[in-house]
Amino acid sequence: MSDANTHKLLIIRASLRSYISLTFFQIILLMGGLWVALKKPASGTWPVVGLLICSILLTIFVISRFRIILSSDSISYRSCFGGTKSITLSEIKKAKIQIGGISDNLEGFYRLVIIPHPNSEKKSIVINMGIFGVRDMAKVFDFLGTKLVGRRGSYPRSLKTKKKECQDG
Repeated sequence: MSDANTHKLLIIRASLRSYISLTFFQIILLMGGLWVALKKPASGTWPVVGLLICSILLTIFVISRFRIILSSDSISYRSCFGGTKSITLSEIKKAKIQIGGISDNLEGFYRLVIIPHPNSEKKSIVINMGIFGVRDMAKVFDFLGTKLVGRRGSYPRSLKTKKKECQDG
């Protein structure tokens, strides 16, 4: 008989904040384009409206491709252009949060770098933290436990601790 926790998966998707912030200006432009197109149908703005709609849909598709999957002993990260990368907890040497800098391979400004043991044949996994919610990243940090070195910044130490602090305070 198998334990129920061995098959538990936690799937973390991009936050609603990411969808709103990355499509907000496109939607404003779309509303302006629709207003002009409906006021002056012969103005030739319908192709622009079509391009804006395609741009919004493409942005939503790209954001939807980001995903973190936590299982009982492994973490997987999928991005739009990088594919899916997975690593087990036993293969992780350490994980650290990096902020800032611009690199060649489109790493996020706020990123979690998971570094495997040298004897493992895995490559480092770089998770763009900015696309995910704070509470979701706190779950990832809790999952990594002592493998996460350094400060967590403004991320809560633990969701359980945070709830307890709210109840006590």
